[in-house]
Amino acid sequence: CLKSLLGPLAGFLTHYFSIRSILVSGVIISAVAIIACFFTPSLMFLIIFFGLFRGIGNGLVVTLNPVLIHQHFKYQKATATGIAYAGASVGSFALPPLIEYLFAGYGFKGCFLILGAIILNGLIPSFIAKSPPPPEAPAVQNKKRITGKLVLLEPRALNGEATELATVDDSLATEPLVVKDETTGDVSKHQIIIISNPNSTINKENDVDIHSKPSNGIQQNGDYKLLPTSSSVMEANCATRCPVLGTTSPISLFQKMKQREDGVFGQFRHTAEILTSPVYLAICITFGCNVVNFIAYLTVIVDFARDRGIAEPDAVFLVSAFSVGDLFGAVCLGWLSDFKCLKRKYTVMFSYGVMGGLLLYLPMCDTHAYFLGISVCMGIFNGCVMTNIPVVMREYLGLERLAVALGLGHFFVGVGQLLFPMLIGYFRDNVGSYDHLFTTLGVMCITCSILWLLEPCLKKLKPLK
Repeated sequence: CLKSLLGPLAGFLTHYFSIRSILVSGVIISAVAIIACFFTPSLMFLIIFFGLFRGIGNGLVVTLNPVLIHQHFKYQKATATGIAYAGASVGSFALPPLIEYLFAGYGFKGCFLILGAIILNGLIPSFIAKSPPPPEAPAVQNKKRITGKLVLLEPRALNGEATELATVDDSLATEPLVVKDETTGDVSKHQIIIISNPNSTINKENDVDIHSKPSNGIQQNGDYKLLPTSSSVMEANCATRCPVLGTTSPISLFQKMKQREDGVFGQFRHTAEILTSPVYLAICITFGCNVVNFIAYLTVIVDFARDRGIAEPDAVFLVSAFSVGDLFGAVCLGWLSDFKCLKRKYTVMFSYGVMGGLLLYLPMCDTHAYFLGISVCMGIFNGCVMTNIPVVMREYLGLERLAVALGLGHFFVGVGQLLFPMLIGYFRDNVGSYDHLFTTLGVMCITCSILWLLEPCLKKLKPLK
């Protein structure tokens, strides 16, 4: 639960540290916390290290793994995410017998020591993990290379004044520019121009064109866009109207502007944009509902099956059947959306519709075959949804918002994990049966499926910029 609640922290840290360094820190914290349990003198010590610190480490790793995957995969993102998530399904088979063996052979404390050493092996892939470099600027064709002065035109300077930024040699074209004015400290949108002859005339477009859009960044190869001429221009003589305020690299100007935008207030603004997006809230509801279904189902299915007369060994096997289905759904169903066989939103909508129907039918089952089939199907569609949630977030919010969006989504999931055990206890202790619990879960799934039918309307309410 704590690993989910710490999701926002992991997302915000990506603005100040590399994902690799955060993953390494998470693995070390988790491993040290478990190794420290070897020296546990009391239950409180165990709660602090095994519960608190291990949760912190896991939260850093679990939240950012999908972000790293999406940075490296432009296509087949759901399939790649599913393969990464398959480790959890494999672990559900391998870890229980391993822990039982270690506990029997090395005792309670020795088991913690060996598990901590096993987790330290995660440092190897964490050190290898590295965010890819930013994409290179597309090749510029049919553009003449020039040498001259890089001049910044003030958007509303009616007298045509311009500011020299730097001397540019042998340069080409890119996007408009967002820069910081070194004299006033203001960050604003400007168009730039390269002048091959300092005594030539500057052709300046109208304010609307100059304010059209900021650039996404400045390439380090020194490529810039020439300002085209038009019939309705204002002219200024560069020799008399272009005062030199200082020669500065455009790269450093961009970095200073970016640092200002990436400050604390900038992060709060970006977070507010995400949280007020109706589509993102729908994704969070979908994400939270899936995790709650997953945990609640595995928590009560054995007890529920035994109440229906299923033998204990057969009831326990239902958990393994769910894991098998989950592994298949995570690894094998991502191609449905990756290869455009079915849109992702329809994949999620269909998966929730099927899970809702299965959960509503479950209270009427009374044979092992029905329970087994439902467990496998629940696992398949659970795995399908889990692998598509990060992909859907990226498609609607963009890669640059994915870390924070996933972190906030994990936080809402953590809140649900805190509250839902009370609901399970209520149905078991007060009602005396899990029938209405599964009915509640089924209605939640059907609601999520219907919610995705409203996706076109949600996008229009408040589109993200």
